[in-house]
Amino acid sequence: MKFKTKRLLTVMYAAIISAVSVVATTSSADRALRDANGDGATLLNDAILTNSYLLGKYNPTNVKSFDFDGNGVISEMDKAKIQQYLLGNIDDIELPDASTETVAAASTTRVYLRHDCSDEDHCSSTEYSLTVDLLDNSLAAQNYEAMPRSIIGENNMVADDNETAIVKIVDSNDNQNIGTGFIVGDHIVATAVHCVYTGTEYKDLTIKIVDENGSVIEAIQPEYIHVPKEAIHNTREIRGTYDYALLYFDERLSQYGTLKMGVVSDEYIDQHGGVIVSGFPGQYPPSYSGPTGYIRFKSSGNLYYSTVQSPNSSFIKKDYRLFYDADAVGGNSGGPVYVDERFLIGDTWYKYKTVIAIHSGGTTSSSINYDYFDPNYNSGLRVTPDVLKFYYNNSYLTE
Repeated sequence: MKFKTKRLLTVMYAAIISAVSVVATTSSADRALRDANGDGATLLNDAILTNSYLLGKYNPTNVKSFDFDGNGVISEMDKAKIQQYLLGNIDDIELPDASTETVAAASTTRVYLRHDCSDEDHCSSTEYSLTVDLLDNSLAAQNYEAMPRSIIGENNMVADDNETAIVKIVDSNDNQNIGTGFIVGDHIVATAVHCVYTGTEYKDLTIKIVDENGSVIEAIQPEYIHVPKEAIHNTREIRGTYDYALLYFDERLSQYGTLKMGVVSDEYIDQHGGVIVSGFPGQYPPSYSGPTGYIRFKSSGNLYYSTVQSPNSSFIKKDYRLFYDADAVGGNSGGPVYVDERFLIGDTWYKYKTVIAIHSGGTTSSSINYDYFDPNYNSGLRVTPDVLKFYYNNSYLTE
């Protein structure tokens, strides 16, 4: 009877959430799926709630219970695994008891500016705001635990030749390198604010979609540039809380692939979880001897806390920034910082590159600003519900 219930829920689930197809079965007694809505069971509403969180619809104080596989990253893989559970392909699960601690969720609002790239006035923009709502308690229980909020050593970058969703950003006028971006939707590229705004005006940008040999497949200019208003009016925080931006294109970009964003837990940081930084660095590793064109490179490393203590250290708290020892140089800015997630069902591997931060920068021995950076690490803008809302649930993309 329980299996029939799972099948019915699966049909409903498929009608609401797009997920991977499964043809093989297996069991795993060592995986503990979490109970997102606190009702004591792992069912359809848990998957729906997790999907809503990843679209930026909710801003709970703690999302630990959304981490179905307990790996410290809330992502598309959790959605896939909960579907496998509902299908009966992952079984023998021991569900944890719901937390008894009650902490109120928080609602957040951020103000953004949208620049029309067809406007010859490079300082023009339209203002709007987006709010991430309180967690809807009709869908989830009110029992969440509180959640607190350059080259390093030897250059270990290697060519990352198979990810066309990671794009190069150049100046439209002189083709000079600006940075990196990555496709997150049909018409949307994510990048960093300092890649699209000079401090006084919006830049003329072109993105170049590049194949594994460094050859340009397509070069296109955005129709609109979106940035957080705070990044424009408070430059001290550009590389703190607000170094993220959105490029909107009329063309359908998802044909070149997409990267999905997810949220990393504080526990994953505490345990120095692994990350990968990918992009188009202006300086290639000395050992590289492959094609010369526009080459993507990636570097692996681990997350760390910043050790910087300064009057402005609030700008670099882990609430908003992630610090890591993966290598990056000029040109990597705006690129994805991701976790390589995978799991096995039968003989089939399911693989996900879950973006948990947008790379911002690092320091050099001659230019250390302790108000913003830890000289021991590179850093990026941490993906939070506000960031998810901006990219995945933004009703102001064009008008």
